[in-house]
Amino acid sequence: MAADWRRAFFLQARSDFDVAQRLMAMDGIAACHPLHYLQMAAEKLAKGFACRHEPLAHTHRAFTRFVQSAHLVPGMREACGTSSLQFRAYLRSIAGVASELEALAPALAGDGPNAEYPWEAAGVVTAPVEHSFARINPYSAGPVVVKLLPFIEAAVRVAEQQAAG
Repeated sequence: MAADWRRAFFLQARSDFDVAQRLMAMDGIAACHPLHYLQMAAEKLAKGFACRHEPLAHTHRAFTRFVQSAHLVPGMREACGTSSLQFRAYLRSIAGVASELEALAPALAGDGPNAEYPWEAAGVVTAPVEHSFARINPYSAGPVVVKLLPFIEAAVRVAEQQAAG
């Protein structure tokens, strides 16, 4: 049964990642939309890698833990194209942005920005389409695009290999 959950998480993660990439390639799409799909893809990838024996409990806190332990996942380092020493440094360098992406889940965002629902802060209600998501904006040359997207893409490839084998 765990293998079924793992396969399903990996399939959905691939689909979510594909949608995020398509949205990023389109003009005029607010940053919240690809971020929403990236957050969902990252969460499902992490849950898929985590459920070796049984599905991961209903939690949105999975991706940061996955990044912290990705050096233990067979094939991840190679998929990222780094040496062992470089890979651990790379994982440390993306831990903060991974945590920021994970925190976009409405259940984790509290009264702060999330990519899906309006929120209220200091008496002001903001819709995700109005927010710049400056630090993790997928349209900038910031850490999401430069470091996190290649990591997620590598994780998708490794997930597909594991699901097939």
